[in-house]
Amino acid sequence: LGRCNPRLAGQKLLLVKSQENLLPALDQVGAAAGDRVLVVTGSAAERYCMDTPSDAAVVAILDTAATE
Repeated sequence: LGRCNPRLAGQKLLLVKSQENLLPALDQVGAAAGDRVLVVTGSAAERYCMDTPSDAAVVAILDTAATE
């Protein structure tokens, strides 16, 4: 990142595909391209990222996805 909040230094930013939209999210778990992930948004994301300014955070990598 060029100019940003100092708390974002060293953070990995991912573009997560949600339906047909791309959502920028801070990666907290070391996800790789193609991984299915769980994303939290809003104040939950900011709390999970230790108060780093963020609207979305990747908080888990899913092994399998089941729908019923």
